[in-house]
Amino acid sequence: RLQMFGVSAICFVAVTVGALLLRRSWRLVKERQVLVPRRLAIRNAEKDRRSTCSFADEVATAAIAEYHRRRPQEWKHQQTVLASILACRSPCTEAPPDSSGRAEPKPELLVLAFGVGTKFLDPNASEAGKATGDPSDVVRDMHAEVLARRAFVRILHEDVLRCADGQTGEVLEPCHAGGFALRKDTTIHFYSSSVPCGNAAWKRWAKGGGALAPAAGQGHRELSAALGLSQRSWPPQKHSRLQTHARDEGQVCFLTKAASSSSGRNANDLEAQCEPPPRAPAATCDVPVGTALFDGDWRPLRRAPLTCSDKLAKWNALGLQGCLLNRVLASPIYASTYTLGRKFSWAHCTRALCCRLQDFTPATISGLPLRFGIQHPAILGTAVKLDSGVYRDDARADFAEHRCLAWSFGEEMSEVLDGRSGRTEEGGVSRFSRSSLAALAATWTERLGGSCSMLGAGLGEGEAAYQRSKSLLQQHVDRRCSMRARTKALAPRRAAGLPSRPCLGAVDDCNSEGTGG
Repeated sequence: RLQMFGVSAICFVAVTVGALLLRRSWRLVKERQVLVPRRLAIRNAEKDRRSTCSFADEVATAAIAEYHRRRPQEWKHQQTVLASILACRSPCTEAPPDSSGRAEPKPELLVLAFGVGTKFLDPNASEAGKATGDPSDVVRDMHAEVLARRAFVRILHEDVLRCADGQTGEVLEPCHAGGFALRKDTTIHFYSSSVPCGNAAWKRWAKGGGALAPAAGQGHRELSAALGLSQRSWPPQKHSRLQTHARDEGQVCFLTKAASSSSGRNANDLEAQCEPPPRAPAATCDVPVGTALFDGDWRPLRRAPLTCSDKLAKWNALGLQGCLLNRVLASPIYASTYTLGRKFSWAHCTRALCCRLQDFTPATISGLPLRFGIQHPAILGTAVKLDSGVYRDDARADFAEHRCLAWSFGEEMSEVLDGRSGRTEEGGVSRFSRSSLAALAATWTERLGGSCSMLGAGLGEGEAAYQRSKSLLQQHVDRRCSMRARTKALAPRRAAGLPSRPCLGAVDDCNSEGTGG
């Protein structure tokens, strides 16, 4: 009997103590004094996506591989934007036969230039640079797309010098009628690891998603045979006429790159770049994050740079070559394809990169030289990722790296630019600055000055035609693509020192939303 009583007592004490401990534990949990381990959320830096065609993946793979070869050894930054310009050469007809005994043509895909970066200098920084030296020594816009195009222009200048010396150019060749033109066996292709900032990132007025595009009437095989690109080719696309039913809402408007935060700190403040932008309700967001409305002032030193979407649209109308090279080029240099990575949407990208300027043609614009006018390249999407990393919990992409890279064909390593000054890390003038490119133009101008066969129509006539076309394009944008009424309504906010839009975010935060450039 005593033994049974002892066992009962022990059981009672054990149950009582257990109940007390359980009650205390429950109270501590309710009071958040005990942290319960939770499962970490992991997401990919870039979402999986579909490719338009294998050619788009080959372009992206080649550009990324060249970037990894040419970047500095200590450069490990993956959360950035890469843009590249490539040349695709027709296949060699003397290729060795394959296992079946047939000669298999193998086209060459050559990376000509690339840029890496997400920085730009605001007008205040540009004024500071003007006070200490020539503003043409400073690279104001260091977004990847702009740096890649600058590096490509340098290649063209060097090609003119090569051809003048009787050598074979990488991109250009002499014309029988005088001047230079794109090699007959070469097409130019543009790649960006992310959708360009600006209008292309404005996911409105069309149904987005997917990497597929409407096919043109000409079959894929017929186009490939015409271009001589049997292995590396891209599907033809049909760009239907854009219905501009929401012009007052900004459907086709131009935008500028905005200051880094709504607090007014400039884009060179690294602390501001790391700070997430304040989020506002969607109804208050007038323009994409990191952009502002273009007020119609075309003087570049008086405003922030145009967004990359607007610059790509301009290059599709006037060419990639810029102004000075028109002295000796028989025709502008246009890209045949644009391959884009994350956040790709065919409908939005075609609107932004070409179709909103659909009426800028010699047939509709009086006085526009026949050599200029809007082109409609194939807009492709790629599944190849630049950043294959992952984010944990609520971590966001970090675009605080102030260094930018630029590289052109023939250089061993890429040039490192300081995104806070627009110069090299050592404080020197970049070889891709406006003054450096002008020096190259002066060199070949002096060398070709007496060669009438090389100059063709004459020195300066092509440059004047380009300047006239550029002026007509600005007038066309002001007349057909502006939001003057909206800009006028925002004037009181600007006069009061308030941002143009309540949800204005950091320049680099626009990249965390998937808008590169």
